[in-house]
Amino acid sequence: MKFVFAKLIAILFFSTSANAFVGTFDPSGEITDVQSMDLTVFNLSAADGCTDSLGECFRIAVVINGEQVAQWATSPGTPVHSDYGGVYTPNWEMKPFNTNRIYTSYTNKHGDPMPYAMFVGPTGIAVHASNVVTGNRLSHGCIRVSLAHAKLINKWMRKAVANGDVPTLTTRGTKPQ
Repeated sequence: MKFVFAKLIAILFFSTSANAFVGTFDPSGEITDVQSMDLTVFNLSAADGCTDSLGECFRIAVVINGEQVAQWATSPGTPVHSDYGGVYTPNWEMKPFNTNRIYTSYTNKHGDPMPYAMFVGPTGIAVHASNVVTGNRLSHGCIRVSLAHAKLINKWMRKAVANGDVPTLTTRGTKPQ
């Protein structure tokens, strides 16, 4: 099915190439027909423009109805905190989201806020908003995105679930082709 967009259709780039809407996209985030949604977390290689001294330039790609609509910086889990439930693994791995655990407001058992948390399967790992998103591994296992991006992902995921989809999260070592 086709996207239904508002009148203003544009390509919107933020202050860096780490945060970009791609393809034809309504910058208001109003995609009214979300039949399917998938997220992919990957690390850019130097050939794809990563200039980080540690070689960490993690991104999250958002695919709606088979079209990539956005790619943003993300900060996945670090091995130092693997006891919290997750470490970003750069292997091809697809996991379904738990459609009963999509929140606008959530606080974990340690008292840490996890705004717009969307949990993957039965794990404690979620995609959620954070004030600190650098493209490096920083979290205790979750996948951090900016507040604005988490709001959009959460909104789109709710629409996909309402239409009967079970969104997935895929982790990869390199940029999807």
